[in-house]
Amino acid sequence: MNIPKLVWNFVISPPKIKIFLHLKKLFFLMILIFSSCSKPSSDYATMFLENVMIRECGLYVLMGSKPMSTFPIDNGYPETKEEFLSYFETYLRNTRKGYDTLENEYLSTVYLHIKRLWNEWKKGGNNKVGPKYLFVARKNPFGEKRLGGLFINIPNTLFTLDKYNETFIQVFGKTFDSAIILEEISNDDSEFWTKVMADHRTQGLLFGYGYRNSYMFSWHEKNGLLPNCKNTKNLLKEKIKLKDLPLPSISTYSIGEEVLEAYSREKKDITRQFKGKDKVSFIMHWLQCEQ
Repeated sequence: MNIPKLVWNFVISPPKIKIFLHLKKLFFLMILIFSSCSKPSSDYATMFLENVMIRECGLYVLMGSKPMSTFPIDNGYPETKEEFLSYFETYLRNTRKGYDTLENEYLSTVYLHIKRLWNEWKKGGNNKVGPKYLFVARKNPFGEKRLGGLFINIPNTLFTLDKYNETFIQVFGKTFDSAIILEEISNDDSEFWTKVMADHRTQGLLFGYGYRNSYMFSWHEKNGLLPNCKNTKNLLKEKIKLKDLPLPSISTYSIGEEVLEAYSREKKDITRQFKGKDKVSFIMHWLQCEQ
């Protein structure tokens, strides 16, 4: 591997020991980043599914009761060698940001290759998905301008739209046909999805947190109270295993939160289903509705 000019010049004539130690750490991080970015394209489908299904809790959508889950596509981080080097130069000029923070940010993207994973998946992966599931991209569901992804269980989502129809009508302002409105979900200009994704009650229902939990989150947010959020995601591991599957990130408001206990049971059932099976092949069987 060629040593980047930025690093080489600095190592020859280091101006300060403190900055040199920072740069030493960055150098090894760059090696890790550049070497991992050379993964062959044949790995992309596996990496995409592992990220969506395990890191982003998509297995609860695939095999459980969760209507949909999110996964990042454009998180704003640089991905090319040139972009990384440019960022490091900026970092050296502005050391207010600690190395540990920088390391955590970049390690969380080293194994995701977010844009490339999505682009490679679109080329062929979507064609292998059965009629029960849907992968779509839209401006981040939580209102940001960056592109985000949604993994959707169609019958679970239609059931949720129908079961809580009055709540969705209250937020949307008019009646709607669930099947037709779901076809609009990839449309960033859809009035329905713009409104329901911006409301904590309907957003919570769509992401499988239940009516009570969604209502409580909305109430606490309006009253400036911070919920106790159960978030156990671990994005920094390169080799992800089924046992790393976290529970969905859920805000809890009482002891024995029912929705959290329900997902705990689903996790046990999901783990049992995968026993003795290749996880990616088994995921593809489910996606193709061949389970």
